[in-house]
Amino acid sequence: MKRVRLQAEKREVGGKGGARRLRRSDRVPAVIYGNEVEETIPIAIDRKVLTHTVRPHEAHNFIVDLEVGKTVYPTIIVEVQQDPVTEEPLHVDFYRISMEKPIHTSIPIVLTGDSPGVKEGGMLEHNLREMSITCLPGDLPDSIEVDVSFLELGDSIHVSDLEPPAGIEFLTEEHDTVVHVRKPRLVVEEEIVEILEGEEGEEVEEGAPKDEKEAAAEKATE
Repeated sequence: MKRVRLQAEKREVGGKGGARRLRRSDRVPAVIYGNEVEETIPIAIDRKVLTHTVRPHEAHNFIVDLEVGKTVYPTIIVEVQQDPVTEEPLHVDFYRISMEKPIHTSIPIVLTGDSPGVKEGGMLEHNLREMSITCLPGDLPDSIEVDVSFLELGDSIHVSDLEPPAGIEFLTEEHDTVVHVRKPRLVVEEEIVEILEGEEGEEVEEGAPKDEKEAAAEKATE
């Protein structure tokens, strides 16, 4: 689990004009709210420190200890608003947490290993890139690793196939597909022909219902 410490200062709420003045002084407006925070606390953080410490794509899977004056707030980042052109942070929402209470958050899914199905010409489709979880803050993992080294052509891994790390509960639907090795088009077409002709060379009757043929085709693409 990654944990970082950032210094922040309380700021006066001055609307959009105040936020622009902060940014011109190389500071980023932010707020702290949530558990045991009676009122939203407006703060400002040095932009360079923030950008070197927090990357938006990994902002949800670590704890940020915000030092404001003499008080330290353990938090997680809920949202980072970015400039659409420069990708500089414009505003950050921090949610205060308790180290003794479970939190709900999302962490990235990282694929490891080399799939035999890909070596045979298949395409690896990474369908689910984040996992919703609940756990105590101290058990928060950096990511969930999924090994694809046993995936053949047509194989898939679903959430139900994964073993949660100790102290972690998955909240994502069990039937969701994490990763799938799609068969090459030529292989799919050949399998469709085989199914339609029958495994023992017996052709499907000329007048076979359309839905029967479609079912065979769908089976081949699974």
